[in-house]
Amino acid sequence: MNIVFVLTRSDTVGGVQNHVVELAAALIKDGHIATVLCGGDGQYFEKLARYKVPSYRIEHLSNAISIGNDVRARTEIVNHLKKLSPDIVSTHSTKAGLVGRLACRKLGIPVLFTAHGWAYTDGVGMAKQAVYKLLERWLARMTNHIICVSEFDRQLAIKAGIDEARLTTVHNGRLDEWSSELVLEENSIPIINMIGRLDKQKDHVTLFHALQELKKDYSFRVVLLGDGPHLRQYQQLVSELGIEANVEFKGLVQFVHAELRQSDIFVLITHYEGFPRSTLEAMCAGLPVVVSDAGGSAEAVNEGVTGYVVERGNVGEVVQAVGELLSDREKREQMGKNARALYLERFTFAAMYAKTLQVYEHVLVTLQK
Repeated sequence: MNIVFVLTRSDTVGGVQNHVVELAAALIKDGHIATVLCGGDGQYFEKLARYKVPSYRIEHLSNAISIGNDVRARTEIVNHLKKLSPDIVSTHSTKAGLVGRLACRKLGIPVLFTAHGWAYTDGVGMAKQAVYKLLERWLARMTNHIICVSEFDRQLAIKAGIDEARLTTVHNGRLDEWSSELVLEENSIPIINMIGRLDKQKDHVTLFHALQELKKDYSFRVVLLGDGPHLRQYQQLVSELGIEANVEFKGLVQFVHAELRQSDIFVLITHYEGFPRSTLEAMCAGLPVVVSDAGGSAEAVNEGVTGYVVERGNVGEVVQAVGELLSDREKREQMGKNARALYLERFTFAAMYAKTLQVYEHVLVTLQK
């Protein structure tokens, strides 16, 4: 099989980027041909090179809305697809999904879209939701199949008027990086970890206010992994709340799994999500998780067994959930073991890869009939 992946951003290496590079590398390892087309000229291309995944830069593809640049990006993608002659194209993220599907329509190439959280999901403004529902309904008619990374997103698509027959849920999966050889230091106080870009999607503000309350009763350290445009704003807020001694902004790190293994609790406090890989990373590392009830996030949690799901924006619920884990070491360690067991049962990369291949093969077989 010859497959081309199209995604929008190379300036960051987040869930979508990691999802694509791991899929592409696995396909190549299994004897398929896989190539990535991506907008910009950022750090993601270095990761693709490390994984030995061929890639090409789409100069005019970006998040920003620009009819002129989007038309040029479509032309760039069309030219690459003519040379690569793929059997199927897999598009990821809203803009790449738009431009990539229009390019495939022109050439008559089978095309998939993977929804890593719809642009009209809960937590997005009502006006934006209305526009993107119309856009995705129109695009769905020129899409051979749509993979939703959570059942929440599949149901959201059905409610938006997208044909249910075009939709399949394939939960994200995570490569297992567990190693018994990793040397871990004993934490003098519990370490709370959160992975997330310092931007509008994640709700660090609610977390910080919860930490201010938790500081009254507990000792802890918080390590924040990720960068983004709100760094200085959040550093100032942390200082104003009097929790600067508890919070470390660590930025991007190369060995995320090692950071998680050194932690005691994982939190993902957020406004909107698809099905976050970061939660799976934490479960893989054996951590109890506290996640906002955003998108399909709750689908990775066995409530009260592997962690807790809290209401979006609810400081009190974050305080209660994290407080329970901080106050009871035995409970958080058992929940962490339960979380890893659930990851191994349902959310491995191998499980996701097998289901994704089934979708690809179903599309191609259907077209041959």
